[in-house]
Order: sequence, then structure tokens, then C-alpha cells
Amino acid sequence: MNQGEILGQTGSCHLELGEHKTAAGYFEQAVSTLNPADLRTRALLASRAASAHFLAGDRDGGLDAAGSALNPAANIQSARLNDHLEQTVEHVRATPGHRPSELIERSRQVMAAKES
Repeated sequence: MNQGEILGQTGSCHLELGEHKTAAGYFEQAVSTLNPADLRTRALLASRAASAHFLAGDRDGGLDAAGSALNPAANIQSARLNDHLEQTVEHVRATPGHRPSELIERSRQVMAAKES
């Protein structure tokens, strides 16, 4: 287990405790410490960060993290990642505006690519 994974697990604990802002910070730290080649874990933790930001009321942080999660996700086959992405997209759908609409469309394309 590396430092990024430890930070991600810490973020998950805070998320489960309802400490969304703290969780978001841990997830962001985790993503920044992971090896850039570890795409699955980076996408997974970015999607968790997005959910934490949205739950903390941080719309912009949530949208930024959601975009970061979608970037590598199209090329990764992972049921766990797909579940987290679906949760993230639900948060994005609940957010009005042009930018969320673009992310929803991008997420639709990513998920469609994963199915083919």
C-alpha cells in the first residue's frame, strides 16, 4: 500500500463519517501523490473527491474533480470505478448550468465507450 492509497482510505473514512470537506481534501492529496501511470486508482479517487466536494456544497470543486475522473476513465474497465462514476454523474446531474451539461455528455460518451 502506498501513500496515495493510504490517503484515499483516510478520505473514504471521512466520507463515511459525513465529514465531506475533510474527505475531499484527503482524496485530492491522494490523487496528487499517486503515480501518474496508475490511471484506475487516480480516476477512482478523483470520482470520490468529486462526490465529497458536491456533498460539502463545493460545486466548482466537484465539477473539477468529476472532469479529472472522466479523463482516464474511458480506457479503464472496472466495475468499481463504474459505480463511483455513476454516483459522480448523479451529483453532476443535480447541478444546474452549462458546464455540468458538458460533463454529463462527456460521461455519457465515456460510459458508452466502456460498453463497446
